[in-house]
Amino acid sequence: MVGLLADGIVNALSHIPDKKIARDAVSRESKGDTMRTLLTGGLMALAMWASPAIAQLDDMDFDLETTKDLYDVCAATASQPFGAEAEVACFSYFAGTAHYHHAMVGPGQAPLFCPPETATRHDAIRVFVTWARAHEGDQTLMNERPVQGVMRAIIEEWPCS
Repeated sequence: MVGLLADGIVNALSHIPDKKIARDAVSRESKGDTMRTLLTGGLMALAMWASPAIAQLDDMDFDLETTKDLYDVCAATASQPFGAEAEVACFSYFAGTAHYHHAMVGPGQAPLFCPPETATRHDAIRVFVTWARAHEGDQTLMNERPVQGVMRAIIEEWPCS
């Protein structure tokens, strides 16, 4: 369906003379650039409208009120609208959670989780996203504060012996 709609946009735009698309262009090259820009913008808008994966992330998710919000943000891909922002938000949330955990667990106190020495923030995010995907249907867990979901996932994956 997206392919057919994209072909329709290409066909519709190909019948418009260059002078109508870029009246102010001074060279043929800039007219072609304008046409490519319009075409690219139209195709991007179409892809955003037609893609079911994109509907999973919206600006309300960035409030990070629930585990589901954080899951949507951390599971987003770079190609989605807000994808780059989602990656930064997810990484930042995990950094803050780790810093808080280190601050609260002082010397002589047992940590809540014990990741391997080689574990990275990417690993922790992957653990959380996998856990959240497995519990996506559990509205009680998905409606908890995001830090609770993160801690549940990480403690389950990396318990201390």
